[in-house]
Amino acid sequence: MFNNYFNDYVGLILIPIGKLPPKFTVLDIKFHGTKNPYHYLRNFVSAMALKGIDKDISYIIFPWTFNKDVMRWYNAVDLRKVMNWDNHHREFLHQQSYNAGLPITLKDLELIKQEAKEGFSEYLAI
Repeated sequence: MFNNYFNDYVGLILIPIGKLPPKFTVLDIKFHGTKNPYHYLRNFVSAMALKGIDKDISYIIFPWTFNKDVMRWYNAVDLRKVMNWDNHHREFLHQQSYNAGLPITLKDLELIKQEAKEGFSEYLAI
């Protein structure tokens, strides 16, 4: 049922090449899968650059900015496809890019609601 790499600890994690700066905190933004992934990716890369994080670490942090629905997709991706930033962001854009061309309908706007534990900035995040 599961691939063999799930049988050991190393197969369950991505191993960073570099180190995080002191007092690093995960970003307070989330990708919900309903907005333009190109805009989100640009915002993520900018935020990482401001925090002094290079792409060798960014691919480890990137999934922690996904909401639960996008995280479901990520957890199904073969880890070998996302073992570096270049592959990771390509897989992300390939999967999520359909959102960029979809028009927003009145029904879409009616369904938007802030989650109980979702902060205002996270609610408005791209």
